[in-house]
Amino acid sequence: LEQAVAANPSHAGAYNNLAAAYIALSQHENAARAAARALALNPGSLSALKNRASALNDLGRFEEALPIAERAVAQAPADFQANLFLTTALLGVGRKDEALAACEKTIALKPDAHEVLRLRALLAAEQKSPEEAIAAYDAAIQAEPDLPIFPGEALHLRMKICLWDGLDEKLAAILARTDAGDYASNPFYLLPAPGSALQQKRAARLHFERFAGDVTREIPRSQPSADGRIRIGYFCADFGDHALGHVAQRGQDVGQERAVEFHEGVEIQRNIKRGRADRHLADG
Repeated sequence: LEQAVAANPSHAGAYNNLAAAYIALSQHENAARAAARALALNPGSLSALKNRASALNDLGRFEEALPIAERAVAQAPADFQANLFLTTALLGVGRKDEALAACEKTIALKPDAHEVLRLRALLAAEQKSPEEAIAAYDAAIQAEPDLPIFPGEALHLRMKICLWDGLDEKLAAILARTDAGDYASNPFYLLPAPGSALQQKRAARLHFERFAGDVTREIPRSQPSADGRIRIGYFCADFGDHALGHVAQRGQDVGQERAVEFHEGVEIQRNIKRGRADRHLADG
């Protein structure tokens, strides 16, 4: 596909196909750029609008994704993916009431789709309706039992509201998948659970392998930066609207002027600002 684009750089469809391929490979930055090029050549392409909105959402760039998703929905009001990406962007920018309305519309289009059921669960959790959130998670898990992130999120939510019925069996199933080398949960959701230290480490490794590539490879020593700053990366669950998050943000602000620069990743930066601690993946 990259060769096809190079051979015909004015072909919008080639760029859009490349964007779709990058999305499948979780190369969201490349996908966003390729979809943008496709839209520059063909601004009315619904597929390119959806690919760009999807990539921007995955990058946490919800403010940029929102107008793209709105254009897609305006063009195709009954398109499931367009409405899904709009719901995601609205939730990402904190427009919860609009996100809920968009989510309900998306569910009506495809009631058993696990993607939108998870968004419904996240919205319910945001609205402090944990029972409704758990019901949505259970429906998502029933729709797609093998998807990795739902069981851990649902388990964590059950523990938060002290809903212990069946908890041991659900935890055992997650840990068994983890022991087998199958990514079954964000590792932070397992921290308060009675798993072993080895299982916690294995869950963290599987998470990094899924979202950041091979963690067993040797990380090359980088060249000293031109500005002489030390660069620090984080993999931490505590960057919410509380003490550690604010200390990290203050450290980042100081680092702008002094010797240290923090690379927390877009999600952590957003969570510090919005007071959320969902899932965090450092990019440093």
